[in-house]
Amino acid sequence: MLRKLSIQALAFLLIALPLLGVFGKESQAASSSRIAIISELSGDVQVQKSGGSKKIKAFKKLNLNQGDQLITGDNGSATLQFSNGTSEDDTMTVSKNTTLKFSKLKSGSSTVTKVSMLKGSAWSDVKSIKNKDDEFQVETPTAIMGVRGTNFFAIVNPITGSTNVTVFAGVVQGTPTVPNGGSANGTEGGSDNDSVLIYPTQQLTLSVGIDPSSLEDQLSIVDIQQLVEKMSQEIYLAILRSYEKIQEENQSLIDELQDGERELPATVDSDLDAYMSNVQNLIGALIQQALDSSQIATATMEALLQQVKQEGKQVPSLDDNAKLILSDAEKEKQKKLEEQQKKAEEAATQKQKDKQKEAAEKLKKLQEEAAKKAADNAEKAKQAKEAAEKKLLESLTQQQQQQYQENKKQLEGTTSTTPTTSTTPSTSTPKSSDAKLSALALSSGTLSPAFSSTTYSYTANVSSDTSETGIQPTASTASSIKVNGTAVSSGTNASVQLSPGSNSVAIEVTAEDGVTKQTYTLTINRALLSEIGFSFGDGGLTIDPDVTEYNLGNFEPEDSSFYLTLPYDGTTTYDVTLNGETVPWIPMQLVSLDIPAGTTGLMYFIELAPGNNELQLTTTQGDFSTTYTFTAYVGGGEGPANNAPVAIGAEVNVVAGQGQTINLTATDEDEDELTYQIVTGPAHGTLEHVEGGSYYYYPTQGYTGTDSFTFTAFDGTDYSNEATVSIQIAPPANNAPVAVGAEVNAVAGTGQTINLTATDEDEDELTYQIVTGPAHGTLEHVEGGSYYYYPTQGYTGTDSFTFTAFDGTDYSNEATVSIQIAPPANNAPVAVGAEVNVMAGTGQTINLTATDEDEDELTYQIVTGPAHGTLEHVEGGSYYYYPTQGYTGTDSFTFTAFDG
Repeated sequence: MLRKLSIQALAFLLIALPLLGVFGKESQAASSSRIAIISELSGDVQVQKSGGSKKIKAFKKLNLNQGDQLITGDNGSATLQFSNGTSEDDTMTVSKNTTLKFSKLKSGSSTVTKVSMLKGSAWSDVKSIKNKDDEFQVETPTAIMGVRGTNFFAIVNPITGSTNVTVFAGVVQGTPTVPNGGSANGTEGGSDNDSVLIYPTQQLTLSVGIDPSSLEDQLSIVDIQQLVEKMSQEIYLAILRSYEKIQEENQSLIDELQDGERELPATVDSDLDAYMSNVQNLIGALIQQALDSSQIATATMEALLQQVKQEGKQVPSLDDNAKLILSDAEKEKQKKLEEQQKKAEEAATQKQKDKQKEAAEKLKKLQEEAAKKAADNAEKAKQAKEAAEKKLLESLTQQQQQQYQENKKQLEGTTSTTPTTSTTPSTSTPKSSDAKLSALALSSGTLSPAFSSTTYSYTANVSSDTSETGIQPTASTASSIKVNGTAVSSGTNASVQLSPGSNSVAIEVTAEDGVTKQTYTLTINRALLSEIGFSFGDGGLTIDPDVTEYNLGNFEPEDSSFYLTLPYDGTTTYDVTLNGETVPWIPMQLVSLDIPAGTTGLMYFIELAPGNNELQLTTTQGDFSTTYTFTAYVGGGEGPANNAPVAIGAEVNVVAGQGQTINLTATDEDEDELTYQIVTGPAHGTLEHVEGGSYYYYPTQGYTGTDSFTFTAFDGTDYSNEATVSIQIAPPANNAPVAVGAEVNAVAGTGQTINLTATDEDEDELTYQIVTGPAHGTLEHVEGGSYYYYPTQGYTGTDSFTFTAFDGTDYSNEATVSIQIAPPANNAPVAVGAEVNVMAGTGQTINLTATDEDEDELTYQIVTGPAHGTLEHVEGGSYYYYPTQGYTGTDSFTFTAFDG
């Protein structure tokens, strides 16, 4: 994304045209479609798909669409082909530390391709645009390079953000643009106003804020010495591959200059002979400068030249005399521009340092303020807590104080009666509810799909002579395990007997809590056959329990009949068909198969037909059956020669931890029915045959990256080529956590621990962040999702705060914790009676008394007045009692106290 600047920042618009087209030749009109394909790559290359937030590792033949980004690392490079993937496509070779975004890919009546180069460097070779309305643009923070039949090298300076473009063939029209994407004159593509044409051997450097009227001052002959410092081995290879085309186009330019059909451009500060020499020697001088300055080793350059030769292309010779001829004016301008760039880099570097210093100072200040605020809050909470405890202790009797200290000691887990500062309660660790296996292995057969703790159903195939197998389940926690109802220790083998056919094994895992259970089901198929007898070749065929398709090969017409022999034990039945027709059996005594003497068998007479044949054998025992297919071909006759099928590779995207069906494909001119055979299996996953050309692929648990396997197709006569299925295994999309709000009741003047909670489908470890703190209290982080809340002294009512959870990738929603702060529970006062002596005929003041733990202000109320006198309220708890005249004896009254 381009930064907005406080001053008017100028971008750079480059419109590159074919050299001959600039002077009146029109390109052929044609429509073309557009797509970017990674044809070559090395090192660290990643792709971020449009709308996605995660990067995936790039791989060869990966398609890039509008909105996608390509990022090369410190040792990465990539070559992109646009259009249909042929050698005639436009190509872009991307160096290390480069970021490209495919901002627009459009096809129709015209084709538009816009690639934003945010940083780095790239070589562009554009040659196949077929319509004058077609566009190919490379955008940088300060440049837009519109291309038609042009070879150029573009660099975005990582320090200053300036763009440098060097033209090797064709013509480039440069127009400054303002930051909003328009040109300096208000048009998207620019016009001849405020623009400059760049010819072969010239370079243009445009910085942010350049004056459009000074464009020609930024144009000079290419600075070879500076250019080779920016080039990588991949760029040199791309230039060498374009050498023949560049030389042909530039020779046409030279011919027109010599014939007077074209004048030497006014921006070229040299004579005609010098310019023509420079055009011819540009690439040779570039290579020689790279070798002389040791930017590339001679052996490496020779290897690149040899590689391009082997591709059938012309290459330049290593000529020590290849150099560019510079006039005094060109040397002076080159020096001036070099100093200008140096000053710009120094200014940009200093500006970056100033920003970093300013950011560091701001960060330090924020950290200091946060630390001070946290310390102040902690001190306030501590003081408030101590004051509340002191007030409580003062209101208690000695016995109550002793009980309080004992309760506090139990809560704090200490034997001392002295109050401590520890706030961590003593708790026991809850027992795990995890009932998953961490591993599952077999002594015979292979699990399909590959084991995953969250996959609960598997199959495995074993040979017919495997009567038992060892099963080794391993629990991920301290769980108990049973195999077919028999308890086994985690990580040890349990022996399971196998009958011919299908065998079901149940593995039950009970979690440590004794409640949570999970069952894994394993189906083990024991084959009904181990060997088949044939009356040709080696006399027999050993059956692989995981393979059901076999090729018997080619037969001459005179040898196209043979006997098929099968063992017979009285329980297994067979169904044999040849080309869809049932083949009857003939009883016999087996002597050709290695089975116990006296075992009977079945014989079938097989008579193949000319051409392709399909022999099918179905073995059945009870509900279990397996069908084996054998293909054979009989030559002779006058039919047409067979055309071998052509297997077609594929690129498949898979999500880590998830299986996917992959359909293999091949073409066959004869339209024969095809079967498929895996040649090399995947290195990071398992492949299970479903039916036909469908296979189920499951990546190894936890693996992300690339995987592949190879296969061939068979049409009953010939095998195809070997094709590759490339698999890109991307990490699963992250599920953001869901923060769960809560309602908490608190007591005024008393702190409380609040545990924040959130759910996460991916079971990632979560951290919590307070978004908005409480308005009427303080919040102190304890650990994990635990926070200590203390309400403001004397406050009662509602309070709240908000928080989010973070799983390491995404933040959750914002949830609210609502807090209801109630006054502390009231303790009723205790009225204390009294005995008073009064003289007859004399009044007396009586002071009523009561105690109250909360030290509330008390009022008194007379319940039953005296029977032999009068009672008059004075104030507070004071009453004046006057006995009835002449009465002596006892009198009394009752009262209560009220604390509000």
